[in-house]
Amino acid sequence: MSTTPAGDNEGESHSTPSPVAPGKMSTRLSLRVLVVDDLVDAAESLAILLRKLGHHVRTAHDGYAALQAAAAFNPHAVLLDLAMPKLNGFEVARQLRERVDTQLACLIAISGYGQPAYVRSAEQAGFDHHLIKPVHVHEVESILRTVSLQSGTD
Repeated sequence: MSTTPAGDNEGESHSTPSPVAPGKMSTRLSLRVLVVDDLVDAAESLAILLRKLGHHVRTAHDGYAALQAAAAFNPHAVLLDLAMPKLNGFEVARQLRERVDTQLACLIAISGYGQPAYVRSAEQAGFDHHLIKPVHVHEVESILRTVSLQSGTD
């Protein structure tokens, strides 16, 4: 697991992902990415950036909605806030890892906490990466580029 400090409504975007001008943040890939955060503005802001990079993005704002969206969307990657009401990100990750359709998805924890014990708990829950809020889009882009290469979508 890597730890990186980083100093529309629920559902799929119905607009076509827009390419980014050459030399900008383009990754030349198009992945299905699920963004989950109970802070709607945080989820939507990250979703907008990811769409500008050319990804197909859905958002969810609680753990139960995340599981439903993942079942319908089959994401390549899930950016998942850990501290959510109802069903926290740790439990969502465990359930995603148990499901055949999402067990290979790249799970990226997004948290305000970076203490070693917290990071270990995220790793034990099944996360591949741990990013500290505020998340920098270049860090997410780098992880998604790796996911693209691994899944053969680039």
